[in-house]
Amino acid sequence: MPLRRAELPMDPAPQPQGYAAYLSQLARGDADARHGAAIALGRHETEEGADQAILVALAEQLQTEQDRFVREAVFAAFGNIGGEAAAMLLAPFLRMDDAGLRNGAVETLRILRDDAVTAVDRLLQDADPDVRLLAVEVMRVWPPALAMRRLVLLLAQETHVNVIGGVLDVAQTAGDATLLPALTAAQARFAGEGFVAFAIAEAIHTLAPRQAEISGRAEKPQAKKPLAKKPRKPGP
Repeated sequence: MPLRRAELPMDPAPQPQGYAAYLSQLARGDADARHGAAIALGRHETEEGADQAILVALAEQLQTEQDRFVREAVFAAFGNIGGEAAAMLLAPFLRMDDAGLRNGAVETLRILRDDAVTAVDRLLQDADPDVRLLAVEVMRVWPPALAMRRLVLLLAQETHVNVIGGVLDVAQTAGDATLLPALTAAQARFAGEGFVAFAIAEAIHTLAPRQAEISGRAEKPQAKKPLAKKPRKPGP
């Protein structure tokens, strides 16, 4: 009689951990454990009220984290969790000396879009022009409904040439012809400012044809559908 091979007991399926365990791994684990914890926290269906604790822990981790892949996972977790609280916690990273943290925060605020509006509006009023410039950069991929009103306001009020340069660059990339009146007013305000005056002229040159396209579509008459021919009555 042939011998039967003994069946090994199957390991039980791993059970999902509570978010507190992932927070512990994020703070004290090695790079692989921190990376996995950040991903898990971004996907975790948390208990009510836990999102804020997770977001705070993620923000604290970013301040000391040196591993690039862990940082990327943390920023991804911010984007997955979302919400205005996430944007508010990311906003201070635009002031960091570390370019990686600044860029990661900018990219994540772009993703958060509507949730980031309040945070970005505050950053646009920051005393540091470098922070304002980065806040402008956040709007580069925002839809016109979010970006245009803010670009118009900056064209009317911003005085720092580097920030205005950033506004004009974003306007040419993401703007539409509704910016033309604000650009014309800014042209008069910055007359004689070589670099800015040239950049404004370039923006007007770029956006003006878009106005013509819009007007052309609006004025083009709709083609009338031909009337259906009545069926001919059969002869007697």
